[in-house]
Amino acid sequence: AISCADKDLGVPENIYGFTLPLGNTCNMNGMAVALGVISVFARKIARKEPVTVFGDGNQTRDFVYAGDIARAMSLGVGYAGCATLNVSTNEEVSLNQLIGTMEKILGHKMDVHYGPVRPGDIYASVLSHQALVETLGMKEYTDLEKGLAGTLAYFQK
Repeated sequence: AISCADKDLGVPENIYGFTLPLGNTCNMNGMAVALGVISVFARKIARKEPVTVFGDGNQTRDFVYAGDIARAMSLGVGYAGCATLNVSTNEEVSLNQLIGTMEKILGHKMDVHYGPVRPGDIYASVLSHQALVETLGMKEYTDLEKGLAGTLAYFQK
């Protein structure tokens, strides 16, 4: 989410007027998750290691390509107002769907292990981007497969 700083709460603000943290997902406390599942999986794939899914893989996330987050921030720099805006695709994708898309890109099956659900993990996570569309006019996002292809290629280097 892109948001204006709340000086009374001591929320840090960067030079562009956006509060930190900025991220591709938030946990239950609203803080950005440092290592998302895509980067974890991409690193494991690059190292030829198995990936672990905690739960049955049907849990969902709203995956946003990093370039789309950068584009939203760029649009926000010119915005004179103050608003809280979710940078999201407004679409739920299960971890099993994510794995299937990764396998399609890679051209082979991944070594996937399923483990017990971790306490505190959110089962379904999707954000509305309506305020972003209305405020900054950002309507289009990078397709999941295209974004994953670029991300996987980056981690293969």
